[in-house]
Amino acid sequence: MQTDPGLIDAELAPEGIEECHQVGKLLNTYRFDVVFLSPMIRALQTALLVFRENIFFNDMAFIVHPHLREKVHVSGDLLSN
Repeated sequence: MQTDPGLIDAELAPEGIEECHQVGKLLNTYRFDVVFLSPMIRALQTALLVFRENIFFNDMAFIVHPHLREKVHVSGDLLSN
């Protein structure tokens, strides 16, 4: 398998997981027909955590498209603390 050095594929941080749970509670009764997302790990995790408790979850279509992934173009694209 070839990897692209311009891609950084990280999991959600604990804070991100908690935020997903909070957003999921807010959106629990909203109907979404289609959710478009990146194939990046954190995008997949976000979609699952936000929508898995949604009352319409089984009716949703999740479309993962490679053109939606993030790319690092220059070192300034990376956040530093």
